[in-house]
Amino acid sequence: MSRVRPDILHEQCNDDYGLLICHNFDWWQEALNLLVPATLWQSMLLSKEEARELDDSNKASVPFTFGGEKFELQAYGLRSKEFVLINDDLRLEIGRTDTAMEWTFGWRATAAGLWEHGVHALRKRVYTMCHQAGLRPRFDGQPWVKLSRADYAFDFWAPGFTPEMEPGIADRFVLPPGVKGHGNFYLKSPKKGQHRAQLETFTIGKKGRLEIQIYDKLTEIREASGKEWMFEVWADYGYQPPGDPSDIWRVEVRMAGDWLKKRTNKDPQQFLELMWELIAEGLQSRRLVVPQETDCNRSRWPLHSLWSLAIDAVGNPAEFVPVGRKITAKRSEVVKQFQTAIAGYMRTAAVVEHGITFSEEELTELANKVVTEALADKDHGRKIARTQGRYEFVDEAR
Repeated sequence: MSRVRPDILHEQCNDDYGLLICHNFDWWQEALNLLVPATLWQSMLLSKEEARELDDSNKASVPFTFGGEKFELQAYGLRSKEFVLINDDLRLEIGRTDTAMEWTFGWRATAAGLWEHGVHALRKRVYTMCHQAGLRPRFDGQPWVKLSRADYAFDFWAPGFTPEMEPGIADRFVLPPGVKGHGNFYLKSPKKGQHRAQLETFTIGKKGRLEIQIYDKLTEIREASGKEWMFEVWADYGYQPPGDPSDIWRVEVRMAGDWLKKRTNKDPQQFLELMWELIAEGLQSRRLVVPQETDCNRSRWPLHSLWSLAIDAVGNPAEFVPVGRKITAKRSEVVKQFQTAIAGYMRTAAVVEHGITFSEEELTELANKVVTEALADKDHGRKIARTQGRYEFVDEAR
């Protein structure tokens, strides 16, 4: 007999507590079961030898054109991967295909590539490159693409959450049996002589399956990754503080391994069709909540504000009931906010599809496609009812 999940309430989130800036894929990795032409293999082998001659430490690289795109072919290899090719958007790892070993061609998108171009555009580029380079599926008529890992990120400006990131936050998660969390912390001194533990990162679950991680994105950028281009991404989505950025927290849903296999058989297209439900499932199964002294059933405790914002962003699947997060702005102001957001997304989609010189006709065509997709949605009626409930008080603002 299946177990019915209890309704999960949302915690109200005030604008001065935190806001969701943006969300997107931050990691996308696939394995391809392809055969590499012997001439291409020999050409990569010669280029790799050239790179090795440039530096004894195998840290050098040489330019290499793969399927019409420019890469840097590295002097080193990785385990069963003979060649590693890197550019700003993509990383290719290619192993021998003239043996019985299968799925030896791997690729992943860089974070910069995903935030700039999107996963759909990058997948199209990779498959086009492989075709132009003469690669072909190992077996005709059989699947030749597998999704290895997908990470989806939510970036928040959340000054109200910053003081909550302390070791005690571990007790505020509702987790499946056997799933544990762990954090990295440092001693913060708000006043001279006073110290308290402050978390930089808290991780729930294990890599290779389903993992949720909350971390201080600014510290990660400044001390580890150096991805200062994220400042421009945040600005594009409206986060433009008067001074230096502060209180930026990322919640990342990392999906891989058996978790992906059981739900999508690692089929990328199936994943993309179900992605909002899968991301929401990940957040629900490892969720941060607000403890309730009057209710001893942890499974009924409301979602934390950050989780509520993330769930709303991915469509709020049916098991999440947005009680307590009614919108009470003026109707005209709410509609204007949606118009502005839609206009921004339409402009971005038009640039991606047609370039910066897109026409009014092309923008209108895109708008018609959006309307058609909305009306054809199999959950159209349910989503209308849910939206009506959330916005029933829109005219009660003073």
